[in-house]
Amino acid sequence: PATSNGCTFAVAPYIQLQTGNEDAGLGGEDWAIGIRGILDKKLSENTLFTANIGYAYQSEEDLAQISINHTLLFGLGLVYEIPGTTSYVAGEIYGRSEELFETESTPVELLVSYGYRFPKGTFVIGGGAGLVDGYGASDWRLFTGLRMRM
Repeated sequence: PATSNGCTFAVAPYIQLQTGNEDAGLGGEDWAIGIRGILDKKLSENTLFTANIGYAYQSEEDLAQISINHTLLFGLGLVYEIPGTTSYVAGEIYGRSEELFETESTPVELLVSYGYRFPKGTFVIGGGAGLVDGYGASDWRLFTGLRMRM
């Protein structure tokens, strides 16, 4: 990462692996590779803004009337560190677009999460919903996670 004027910029690989079961109708040739540019900007002592844009490639796949091959990846987020705690609240809007923002080929979702940091990791819990009814966007979702430091 490079830092300048309170901004941090990084380039990160994008990797999507096939995790579904094609025989059960859950997945198939859904691998992808690509790259993202990520910008973080500290807006105040407790608030961080983040944005990313990228590109992903996968072998062509047809889902109903949508052909997936080359994909624009994008996202925006805010993180608020709760003063006097090791916790934070975050909101993120993210999506992807195969046909430059045609509704069916541009799923966009909103996620809100709470994170609690402890000495060797972070516990995260949150939820979200689809904002644009593109392929794969859920009506709603709940998630939790645990990140560990080595």
